[in-house]
Amino acid sequence: MRRRIDLQRFPAEKTCLKFEIATVEGGVAHYWIVDNDEGLELCITDPGFPVDLYVTTDVRTLTLVSNGDLSLRAMIEDGRIDLHGPTRLVQAFPSWLQLNMFAGVPAAG
Repeated sequence: MRRRIDLQRFPAEKTCLKFEIATVEGGVAHYWIVDNDEGLELCITDPGFPVDLYVTTDVRTLTLVSNGDLSLRAMIEDGRIDLHGPTRLVQAFPSWLQLNMFAGVPAAG
């Protein structure tokens, strides 16, 4: 996911995102994306930074959005992706996320 964030649009100041993703098995996976001097870093354990924006969703919704099958903005409006943080980050988040490089490629078959 960190490779699909547009660094040109991501905040210039140090920013920490926390993703809380409901899994198919019924658990919740936690991931953090933190900017550092070399770009964005994906953490699977709490990096210890204050979280600026919380992103809560489920793995199916996130996959469908990433693949371009569902609109990110529509899923936010529908509540299937919940954002908590400062208004400026909540409003900017949709512009950061880029689709999977295979989005829009017709299925074989």
